[in-house]
Amino acid sequence: MHRRPMKLTEIANALDISKSNVHQLLSVLTRRGLIERLPDQAYRIGIKAWEIGSRAQPLEIGRIGAPHLAQLVRDVSEGADIGMLDGTQTVCIQLIECPQPVRVHARVGDRNLAHTTSTGLVLLAALGDDEVIARLPAKLEKKAPGTIDDRDTLLKELRRIRMRGYAIYRGGWRSDVTGVAVPIHGPEGKAVAGVCVPAPSYRVTRAWLDRIVPALRATAGRIEQDLAAASTIPFVQETILRSAVGRGG
Repeated sequence: MHRRPMKLTEIANALDISKSNVHQLLSVLTRRGLIERLPDQAYRIGIKAWEIGSRAQPLEIGRIGAPHLAQLVRDVSEGADIGMLDGTQTVCIQLIECPQPVRVHARVGDRNLAHTTSTGLVLLAALGDDEVIARLPAKLEKKAPGTIDDRDTLLKELRRIRMRGYAIYRGGWRSDVTGVAVPIHGPEGKAVAGVCVPAPSYRVTRAWLDRIVPALRATAGRIEQDLAAASTIPFVQETILRSAVGRGG
């Protein structure tokens, strides 16, 4: 991915498209404000493209969740991340590592099979059994010794997760890692993401879980409140605009 402005020839070479076709595309995108042509004839992302991207749900959840995730890390002295379900995978959209010398390393943008992570389990549990069956094959890929690789066994675990409200997964993603996750619900009540605390399995005791699970639930609750508040902003803006138009303002 190129983060600097690029000239027409560079773009054509990068995309392996003729310069004449690229020029036509750039002209359309420039007129629509999606890209901007600079004085030196280079092109960069335009303000409208930025506005569209900033409204994307993953970016919004990541932005809203970041300060709450940071507070969670301070409270529990473990790393934490937020992930979303994309088909049969989870995508990490926000992550903060802990300062402990032994910790779980991951990166924003990482993708993992949903049936191998606690975030994936808690988001699959938010779906109905029929949808899980439609998404996943009967035999699942085994990534680590603790991975649930049978769909029927997975469905049973998802039912347990629905009952207790959180997922705990020991050795499903990596043999020495245990993850605990809870769902984050959007304003419409659907699970839109999951917040997870992964840790080296040797640290995960009953006392550890008794401390982590309530902290995760509190964090998810605060993120949900902020998501609900953010969803009202366009409605308020539209109401104010209509009111002004109605008054002739």
